Amino acid sequence: MCKRIITVIIAIIFVSCENNDEEYIKEILFDLEYADDGSGGNSEGCLYDYSEYGSENCDTAWEESEIDCATLESEYGWDCEGCSCPGDAGGGGNSTVLEDFEDISEWTNTTSSSFGEAWYIISSGYVGSAAASNVASFGTGDELSRSFYFSSAGYLSFRYKRLYVGDYNNLSFYIDGNSEWSGTNYEWDKVTVNVSSGTHTLSFLTNSNGTIYLDQLMFEPN
Repeated sequence: MCKRIITVIIAIIFVSCENNDEEYIKEILFDLEYADDGSGGNSEGCLYDYSEYGSENCDTAWEESEIDCATLESEYGWDCEGCSCPGDAGGGGNSTVLEDFEDISEWTNTTSSSFGEAWYIISSGYVGSAAASNVASFGTGDELSRSFYFSSAGYLSFRYKRLYVGDYNNLSFYIDGNSEWSGTNYEWDKVTVNVSSGTHTLSFLTNSNGTIYLDQLMFEPN
């Protein structure tokens, strides 16, 4: 620890002699406060820097990939102290995770596929686990439905992907039996739709042969 302090002091004396810039010296001293506690702090308020793992901190991980603080701490071992955590319920933002698809036992889960298996849980989701639908043939499929109450109008979003290029399976999304969206993508993609206030039944349907993954159902009020 003493060696580290001496090195920093020498650097400050060198800069002050070469630049004669009081404001610049103050900036270095400010950075020294963070360096001294070993936290790797940053301007976002988060105390820890995880740039080597793909994002600077917990808040930037949410902005870039919509991975919330709770997931980062529980599944990846990050420490989100000092962060605003906008993706967490009760955090600095307004988004709420309605379903992380770690468990779908509270959903109504039906199938008409000859595989005889409805939606199920797989470990390789967008974040952690995800729900998967594996359909055997054209004209058959799986349906996953659940009702939610929304105190205000807002936006629903979810992540999905089609597993194989040769598949024909699309994912369709319904609110109260009305089609809101249908599509497919071979990479993880985000879908956002409007939802009004009140109680609504959300349904995810597949209807052709192939495999679909579904993850991170979110709500953000207006």
